[in-house]
Amino acid sequence: MQHHGTQPITTSRLLLRQFTLSDAKPMFSGWAGNPKVTRYVTWNCHRSVQETKGLLEQWIKAYQDPSFYEWAIVETASGRLIGSIGAAVQGDSSACEIGYCIAPRFWNQGFATEACRAVIAYLFGCGMQSIDALHDIRNPSSGRVMQKCGMLYRGDRSAYLPAKQETVSCHYYEILKEGDPHR
Repeated sequence: MQHHGTQPITTSRLLLRQFTLSDAKPMFSGWAGNPKVTRYVTWNCHRSVQETKGLLEQWIKAYQDPSFYEWAIVETASGRLIGSIGAAVQGDSSACEIGYCIAPRFWNQGFATEACRAVIAYLFGCGMQSIDALHDIRNPSSGRVMQKCGMLYRGDRSAYLPAKQETVSCHYYEILKEGDPHR
């Protein structure tokens, strides 16, 4: 496994790049401070731009680690920050879990799918063999993104969310690298 960290990725409509502190305000107003978005994620809705800035400070420091993957999703036509996508590496393995958020005004335009496909390709290029994702069963749109990216449904799981102090039912998806005998 050769980690390369959060390197820029371009698609036909998007630039995926590292976050900067100047992203705090658009991230907060776009999705991190929006209960409509955060109700289905593992973390709580941010209460202030300062809280978002604090998270970005942690991520910016973490970019020093080549196994840290967290991208800002920028629509290239407008230059606007529209979401985030990241991958959490599972220990020393060649497996990771991806997650994403898109600001509501950019929902249903294929941006999450486009970003997710690009990140999956990038991670497989880094040597990942297995990429998985979970989504709250009350958020079927996220599952459709996973399906459009070639991920296969592998079953249901319960997930405890410490930040929200609740257990939720999730659908579990996975995609294996081409040539993997378990694919």
